[in-house]
Amino acid sequence: MSFSLSNPKDMSLIDADYYHRLYKRHVQGALVRSGASIFMWMVALIALFFGVIQSFHFIGVSIAILFLILINPPTLWVLKRIINRSHIEWFSILINALEILGYTAVIYLLGGIEAAFLTPIYAALIIYIGVMAPRKLTFMVTSLCAICFNLMVVLEYIGVLPHFAIIERSPLPLPFLITQLFALNSLLYVVAFISAYTAKLIRQNKKKLRDQNIDLDRANKAKSEFLANMSHELRTPLNHIIGFTEMVVDKRFGELNASQEEYLNDVLNSSHHLLALINDILDLSKVEAGRLEPSLSEVNLKALLENSLLMVKEKTIKHNIALSLNVNGVPETVTADERLLKQIMYNLLSNAVKFTPNGGRICLTTKKVSANEHDATTLKLPDTTEKDANSGEFIEIAVTDTGIGLEPQNLKQIFGQFEQVENSASRKYQGTGLGLSLTKNLVGLHGGKIWATSEGKNCGATFSFTLPVDAQA
Repeated sequence: MSFSLSNPKDMSLIDADYYHRLYKRHVQGALVRSGASIFMWMVALIALFFGVIQSFHFIGVSIAILFLILINPPTLWVLKRIINRSHIEWFSILINALEILGYTAVIYLLGGIEAAFLTPIYAALIIYIGVMAPRKLTFMVTSLCAICFNLMVVLEYIGVLPHFAIIERSPLPLPFLITQLFALNSLLYVVAFISAYTAKLIRQNKKKLRDQNIDLDRANKAKSEFLANMSHELRTPLNHIIGFTEMVVDKRFGELNASQEEYLNDVLNSSHHLLALINDILDLSKVEAGRLEPSLSEVNLKALLENSLLMVKEKTIKHNIALSLNVNGVPETVTADERLLKQIMYNLLSNAVKFTPNGGRICLTTKKVSANEHDATTLKLPDTTEKDANSGEFIEIAVTDTGIGLEPQNLKQIFGQFEQVENSASRKYQGTGLGLSLTKNLVGLHGGKIWATSEGKNCGATFSFTLPVDAQA
């Protein structure tokens, strides 16, 4: 099976990348041709075994099959050395003609017109060409099939070619023969039309999907740009609201009664929550728009993790949650963006504190893993954005809590934007649903992976992520 270029252009030479794809398709066609030939030979062998055909039928079919297989190496060798567009097209037609000649020989050796039931071999070739090649080549191949089959039948009828009948019977009357040929030729062209039309619809749909994906990508980038710009505009007045409200709550402008203080604290808490949401949207939109690039430097890992625990220590003391840290066996420093790494740790630790009940435990551990262990992480999220993988060692950092846990179906869902396990009607824990999505993207910017594990509801959870020891800028 072979085919030419989809749409010939004015230039006579083709670029290397397109030629590589074209040659790869020709190799695939050769493999399909060889596989189909071997299958036909096995069918002929079974027919010989059961006495359906004679030994001379089988020998002839074997020679035709051998021809179909042996044409592959030389044609691929020649094709690999042709770089002219028109030469490739004509050589592709030659390959198809040789293939059709081999199939016609098989049909002839098994009875000629009496073996018309084997013409689906032609149909299979036409369908393959119709899907993979342009409409013009599809009808050229169909015409070659019709010419070869008709010529074989005519030469056999007038006695130029001997008749290899499987079952001896008198020759078909000429009108019946012409009617049968007309019907077979018509069916071949119907198959060609249907396959060419189907291929046209497939190409149109592929182009439509490609254009839609481009439009969606542009819209997504425009959304990210808009959110990044709007977040800046929203943050400035919100900071003023927070600042002046804090001054009033601190009673710098006079005393407040209980109701005033309660209402202003509600305003302040809601403002802080809104500011956190805006900050998350801003960072996430920067990542999606490609405007957030990590500023890599040597970071003291132990000191950063200790400081990260200090950021949540006040809340853990308030809720009697025990904190522990284990950084044994890891390098003293890693190459990372210190600010982004602090944000990753804060997001994970604050989540652990939020979902851990009073009297619980949170454990922060680290260990060194090899590149193979890193690549074999089975729970890696499919849409994690990663830079080029490093071939060196990785640090795995894990935050384990004794909180509410996660069901297996939620282990990947929670890393999506605005995803929260609880629904809005029964939500007990406040949050934006952006923290883990942002964390996933920040880990991806460093070339790492992030995943979650849990034994189920009320069994706690572990959030783990990896970072290369020596990240590449």
